[in-house]
Amino acid sequence: MNLVNFEVLKNYESPSVYFCEHAMKHSCLIAIPSWNWSFLMDYTIDFKDEKPMLMKALEKYVSYDLVENVADAFYDYVFSEFN
Repeated sequence: MNLVNFEVLKNYESPSVYFCEHAMKHSCLIAIPSWNWSFLMDYTIDFKDEKPMLMKALEKYVSYDLVENVADAFYDYVFSEFN
């Protein structure tokens, strides 16, 4: 499990973001405990199809203006660290 703080979330008190790749390496759980939030990123789904789902999951916590940047930051991290 990796713990990361993202610059793009600094206006939201820089919550700790946890990433945990599934043992079978087909998905990654992204969690922000302080928000009681999580999202399972499935590697078999093309990100252009999964991105709207991630953005929808984030929109309750992140402003509309930043939600796409946060989704992209999470995606970039997952695929640079785990894939």
